[in-house]
Amino acid sequence: MAAAANSALTASRHMALYGTTSRQLGEIAVACRKHACMNPNAVMRKQITIEEHQASRWIVEPLHLLVCCLISDGGVCLIVTTAERAKDLKQPLVMVSGIGQAYTAQNMEREDWWYVPHQKFAINDAYRMTGMGPTDIDVAQLYDNFTSSVLLWFEHGGF
Repeated sequence: MAAAANSALTASRHMALYGTTSRQLGEIAVACRKHACMNPNAVMRKQITIEEHQASRWIVEPLHLLVCCLISDGGVCLIVTTAERAKDLKQPLVMVSGIGQAYTAQNMEREDWWYVPHQKFAINDAYRMTGMGPTDIDVAQLYDNFTSSVLLWFEHGGF
């Protein structure tokens, strides 16, 4: 199953259980695009409106074109070094207090697969490592491949 279809099932289930609307998913897309417009390296830098979202064609119902990512390659790279070595680098030092990562190949084997429970495992690992929780967080970078994913990240993170 392709990424958009998988995310459409997640969005549909969330809508059925919690009353989430297409417009609410669109508001996430509008906010993400607004933030992208501040990044000169962003692929899309034109702001969108909720009306444009609602008028955009379906990709996989209930996901409109403007709630879907342009690229779903799943690649991430972090370069980590010691604090001592980082002091000599051009960029300011950023200390990592904790991380969490999780992946599952279990999809439809689990009744809650649509809720992407491994996201919550990753967030909880990071919280445990840092001794922090959602009220301690000022900035969160959430993977925004589909707006339904952003919604789940918010919920799993306790925001």
